[in-house]
Amino acid sequence: ERAELLHQWIGQFFSFAARNYGLKPPWKTVRIVALEADYEQIKVINNLVLIPVANYKRSFWFDRRVQGLVSLSLGKLWFGEKVLHHRDMGLWLTNGIPAFLGLRFYEHQYGSGSGIFNFINWMNPRFRDHYVEGMALEVPEDYKEPILSSFKETLSPRSHLETAAYKTAMVISMLEYLIGHQAFSSGLKSFSEENQHQVAGLKQFQDAFNRSFRESSSQNTIPEESLPEKNLDWFFDQWFRDTVRMDYALGELQTEELPDRKFLTKVEVKKLGKGRMPVEVMMILKDGNQSLLLAEGRESRETVLFKTSSPPDKVSLDPGEKLLEAKRINNHSFRFHRVRPIWGIKKRREYLWLLVPGVASNAIDGNSYGISIRFRIGDY
Repeated sequence: ERAELLHQWIGQFFSFAARNYGLKPPWKTVRIVALEADYEQIKVINNLVLIPVANYKRSFWFDRRVQGLVSLSLGKLWFGEKVLHHRDMGLWLTNGIPAFLGLRFYEHQYGSGSGIFNFINWMNPRFRDHYVEGMALEVPEDYKEPILSSFKETLSPRSHLETAAYKTAMVISMLEYLIGHQAFSSGLKSFSEENQHQVAGLKQFQDAFNRSFRESSSQNTIPEESLPEKNLDWFFDQWFRDTVRMDYALGELQTEELPDRKFLTKVEVKKLGKGRMPVEVMMILKDGNQSLLLAEGRESRETVLFKTSSPPDKVSLDPGEKLLEAKRINNHSFRFHRVRPIWGIKKRREYLWLLVPGVASNAIDGNSYGISIRFRIGDY
């Protein structure tokens, strides 16, 4: 049964890649081989997909988890085995692009906020949070090697591999958000087709997207006035050649009622890190309507003006969580709370309350034994 599911998932992945990114099947035939191994990691060699038998033996409760692991590797059939990579400086190509495609496929199958299980919410981390974004942000702050760096010379092989795979996947995800799906799909397709059976690097990748960006600038997701540069060199320099961290925080909110009975709200956006990207600012109004504007995200402090027919209720930065921010808990004018007994997994935007059986003073009157409440906020 699991073997049939694996074949089905892989077929769906090929259809997804062709339909959404114009990636034709890279081989006439792809062979799936069950591999006797004591690990779960999927390997791709030429047109062979080697799947350890542990993935076949997992309970059906773990179907999504197995599908996610397989999905993160299938892109190597194009990027790594058809488009060749530099063995030292190009691990981002054969790890990061496949991880991005795997993330998008998983989100396509189950939704952008989907967890790795389909039967429980209490201990169900989101696939993106757990397997991609979380791994990218786990890299220590003192690790100062960019995505484009030498594996042979790294001081931390593990951090290098996590950066090459998961940070690259999130950076490519931001690139798609920045220039729009159509331009992104065109750039990825061009890069794939122009570099088959060749060693390609960041220059070829960057050139392909610069061309697609220029050719479709009128259709970009981000308005042209927010992207005054005529190319994407700043994006690639910042995210592939540097080690910047990005963090935006919601600042002061000021609202005044105008003579025409409308409301003018000034929203302050604070840039706390060196990295920069355009930032969506969403305002939910008292009447239930929403208004969405864009901050350029260049200056340390920027003010976005909303003129609305109803006063504001809530404000959020990056409401779709498209950006790879070091922190996300400072993006809102309100707080997300999650209450769990004993232990729980939180989203990065949430405050987590843990109800822990106590052997000391309880949380109600502080005198007798009972249930204590532990509050964990975390620096994120």
